[in-house]
Amino acid sequence: QCYKPKIMITLLVYCFVALFTCSDAIDIMQMKIVNEVSNYGWNAGVGADSRSKLTARVSPASFSGPTSLKALSRKCFSYMGDYKYELCPFHNLTQHERSMRWNPYSGVVGVWKEWEIANNTFKAMIMKNGDDCGSVTRQARVLLKCGTVNNITSVTEPSRCQYELIFETPLACHPDSMLVYVTMNASLRYEWDNIEQAHYNEFITEKGYNRKLLELFDKAGFLTVPEDNIVSQDIQEFTSVQTCNVEYQKLLSEVTKLRKL
Repeated sequence: QCYKPKIMITLLVYCFVALFTCSDAIDIMQMKIVNEVSNYGWNAGVGADSRSKLTARVSPASFSGPTSLKALSRKCFSYMGDYKYELCPFHNLTQHERSMRWNPYSGVVGVWKEWEIANNTFKAMIMKNGDDCGSVTRQARVLLKCGTVNNITSVTEPSRCQYELIFETPLACHPDSMLVYVTMNASLRYEWDNIEQAHYNEFITEKGYNRKLLELFDKAGFLTVPEDNIVSQDIQEFTSVQTCNVEYQKLLSEVTKLRKL
């Protein structure tokens, strides 16, 4: 009987301790439930809600190039690193920072513009007019390589805000799949044949040959030639070596006089 008060006091102490401990735990576990995509924390800004808020400054150019690649225009492909890159061929390329920063970057790297062409071959897709990056705008060059599956294999930044991606696809594996000539209509192929013949006969110089090809690719919608690169039609086109030599002698005489002055 004499121990009952002590036992009761001990139980009461334990109850008070337990009550305060549980109360603190309840306070710690309280949190607000947010029914929306968070803009903070790891991998922020890569959700569908965030992507939908990105706005490009220009619309993508129309599809051009090998018709077999048109299937890629209905898909998007991702690459994970410090940033998540999402490439939608013939549409745009976006970049999403994956970090613990409170305001991770998420923006447009570039919008589909044109092809880079070399040796009668579609070499790379050019994405331009991305978000501002200091005094320049972001842009990207997407090189197409042969691969077993459609996949971005690497992303590099050769210079500030100028990106280079390697995109592998089985659609680029056939030797003729990326040739420019076969994608043109009959009229443009005929025009190209005439340019090649004039170059072979030395009616036009190497520089003139390259300029005419650029203008032809511009006409086909594969790339855009800046206006300052298009030579005025008022400039004389030489139809023979003889007329070229005559004009050359005139220019040489004028240069000689200027050097004396």
